[in-house]
Amino acid sequence: MNRRGFTLIELLVVIAIIAILAAILFPVFATAKEHARQSQCLSNLRQLGTAFHQYLDDNNGIMPAVGWVGFNETPSGTGNWCGCTAPFDQGGSLLLQRSQVFPYVRNSKIFACPSDRSQIGKYILDPAKIQLSYSMNEQLCRVKKDACTFKRETKMLLLIHESRGSQNSTSPKGINDGIFMVTPGHQQDLPNDVHYEGSTVLLLDGHAKWMHFKQMITERDSGMWYPVYKAVTVCDHK
Repeated sequence: MNRRGFTLIELLVVIAIIAILAAILFPVFATAKEHARQSQCLSNLRQLGTAFHQYLDDNNGIMPAVGWVGFNETPSGTGNWCGCTAPFDQGGSLLLQRSQVFPYVRNSKIFACPSDRSQIGKYILDPAKIQLSYSMNEQLCRVKKDACTFKRETKMLLLIHESRGSQNSTSPKGINDGIFMVTPGHQQDLPNDVHYEGSTVLLLDGHAKWMHFKQMITERDSGMWYPVYKAVTVCDHK
């Protein structure tokens, strides 16, 4: 029995069809993976939000520290909200287990977004690994929450997925150090746009959501992320 194989033209047609299908499906798969990473990022922030509220309950309603002054009021060996002990250019280091909210989460992985795994981190012992994706609103440093008023608590920033450049970068996107300056027009601290031209934020009322980059800049520049009145502040984070 004679068996007829594929002709060259038939093989080229099959290859072309496979290439077209791959070109269609690969972006779909990439989008699905990014959606999964974004969902995990939101889950991280929700867990951190729960940890912050438990911390408030145990500390007379006073927020964790963002900077490095006033640490005589914290347990020995404890860093600020994310485990920093001093400015990094003065010999400080980052250890998430020293974080003031770590006892309420007991999981260092939730401090990092999965989309950051390929990023370079400056403020860690191993710069090839990202340990910290999120930064805290510096205006809430050691502030007594109940003594403040806000334009809208449902829009008051607590944590943000902060953007960063490469190691030792001085680019406008900066490098994440766990501190987010909310000064209108500030160009060193900017939100990350890693998740579809925007990113994730945790708001003071405890809910986390995705926001477009331009919306975050608009809310920051409008003063939405400033407490109207701060009754208790014991750390100088400038």
